[in-house]
Amino acid sequence: MIKKIVSIFFIFNCFLLFLYSFTQVDLNLTLSRSPMVHGVIKNFQTIGFYNRPLSTEIYIAILTGMSLCFLYFLYQAYKGNISASFVWKLLLIVIPILVLSYNAFSYDLFNYLFYPKIILQYHQNPYLQVPHDYPNDPMVHFMRWTGQTYPYGPVWLILTTPLSYLGMGFLIPTLILFKLFITFSFLGTLYYIQKIVKIVAPKMVALSLVFVGLSPCF
Repeated sequence: MIKKIVSIFFIFNCFLLFLYSFTQVDLNLTLSRSPMVHGVIKNFQTIGFYNRPLSTEIYIAILTGMSLCFLYFLYQAYKGNISASFVWKLLLIVIPILVLSYNAFSYDLFNYLFYPKIILQYHQNPYLQVPHDYPNDPMVHFMRWTGQTYPYGPVWLILTTPLSYLGMGFLIPTLILFKLFITFSFLGTLYYIQKIVKIVAPKMVALSLVFVGLSPCF
């Protein structure tokens, strides 16, 4: 019974985190042309940008709730009261909620979106060109580090350029595709963690999944 209550509370906190994320939508970014949606996001932005003390309190409250749930799950997994299937079911509930959230506190994702755009739309080399070279592109207005060339090796660029192509130059579809790719990579990591731990420490499978999969840090 307690495990069920804590699980519901964890899901509820994830939903609150989803809502809170939209308080951090950049002021130069319009996510929707719908007047109703735009108005709601503007109200959220008022909290995130113009009422920082309240925003901080909300964020700390959400993280505290998630952390308490995490510690409970960690203890129960250590005691053998939580199975791997329970962790997977909980993840399958909260991940769709969090995938649709805004990438609060992180502008890196916009840079990941833009570098493939340099290849596909501008037919240039992101190792030689920087986002700031395209001042008329609307994305540049809400990005950071626009004077930096592509900072990573080619593998990530090779993996993400097709996602940018499938997004057809539209921000929201491309953003969701990137987040889905990252999500499946995360789930794949958990899957192989489970397989490895089954071999080296079979009794700690659920504990390892909780430690990585349900941690607020991740």
